[in-house]
Amino acid sequence: MSDSSGVGGGGSKRGGGLVVHPLDVHEIDCTPCEQGCCGRRRIAVPEDLYQRLLMVKRAMEEVNGRRIATCRVFNLFADVICTALGRVPRRPISIKAVEEMISRELVYKSQYTLGRLAHAPDPRTAWSFLELGLRAWFLGIHRMLNAQPRIEATEYIGKLLEWWGVRNRFDFAWLLRNALNDDRLMKVEHAQGTRYTQDIVAFTLTQAGEEACRNWPRGRAIDATNHLPVILTIIRGYLRCLGINNYLDYLRWLNDRKPPTRGNNEDDN
Repeated sequence: MSDSSGVGGGGSKRGGGLVVHPLDVHEIDCTPCEQGCCGRRRIAVPEDLYQRLLMVKRAMEEVNGRRIATCRVFNLFADVICTALGRVPRRPISIKAVEEMISRELVYKSQYTLGRLAHAPDPRTAWSFLELGLRAWFLGIHRMLNAQPRIEATEYIGKLLEWWGVRNRFDFAWLLRNALNDDRLMKVEHAQGTRYTQDIVAFTLTQAGEEACRNWPRGRAIDATNHLPVILTIIRGYLRCLGINNYLDYLRWLNDRKPPTRGNNEDDN
């Protein structure tokens, strides 16, 4: 078995102006196994995953009292590993590219996503912006940490929605979209003096002093420069403390705040 890591392990690729390379990998020689690994004769395994496979390999060798080919250990987990190969996130090489990646996909992703969400014309488009933002954040955080995801971005987003108690993702996205445009719930601050004028850089929770939110721990002024899941968790928690769990609850909340209509007798007076 031969192994390599870094740029030499996966080669370099140029595209879209960014120079990228795979995460640190070990290249496994699969020729000792007739079927190969995932149907291939050589395969690049992410460094952190390889180290765990190596621990399993050493334990098996101690039990059997003989050496075992790495490809045979790999094939024990082929049904769960092979499906994930090819989805290894890639990281930039240059310092400037790393800086741009962290800024776009992590630090300022929430500002961009919230801005586009607030202008979405329908629930499906609103969810599309949310999903794209969360997917970019998920891959970006793994690139920064040089770690191989254990689950796909889609599964992560599903678990996040489950943790938030969301049953209908389109309803959830449409609720957030309307909340961002309702000054009775929050007042948003857009970017000024840049071409990203739709970006929401901060927002103030205008109903945080109500009885239901008396013990709200986050404060009322929220800076949108943060990880997107964190910002969405804050907004979700704020709406829930107001009793707004879905779009129908939001409509009821609006109805409760309508000024009472005057009767005919009052009109005559």
